[in-house]
Amino acid sequence: MSSNGTVTASYSNGEIQNVGQLALANVSNLQGLQDLGNSEYAATLASGTASTGASGTGGLGTVTDGALEESNVNIAAEFSDLIIAQRVSRPTRRR
Repeated sequence: MSSNGTVTASYSNGEIQNVGQLALANVSNLQGLQDLGNSEYAATLASGTASTGASGTGGLGTVTDGALEESNVNIAAEFSDLIIAQRVSRPTRRR
């Protein structure tokens, strides 16, 4: 993916082809979005109408190509919770 949101496919025969472009959207009130689950949101009257466009246009953000998003999971807390859950379930398994 390029910084302007263009998605490029590389095929086994060596052909490289642009296959699409990522669209970005913005609303005037992010808190007004309806949470649909699975990281999906819908515009509502409270959020305002979504304005869409390509990366870097119309005041929209930009796409960083070649970057990985860092996890927002606290791995130490998750391992602690896993250990606690295993210890709690251990006595019930022995019966």
